[in-house]
Amino acid sequence: MRSCQYATIPMGKVAGHNAAADLLGLPLVGFAPDPYTTCLDLGVTGGVHTTG
Repeated sequence: MRSCQYATIPMGKVAGHNAAADLLGLPLVGFAPDPYTTCLDLGVTGGVHTTG
């Protein structure tokens, strides 16, 4: 089965910040996707999409 779990655009901002902070020895920031979303590909049958 194909599935994915993804966050919103802010994930890239936090990832970039943490990459630079790690190189500079600065504190990292946490990330919690809001809302958390999943999707599941069921092929020709369709799919399932959830948020929460």
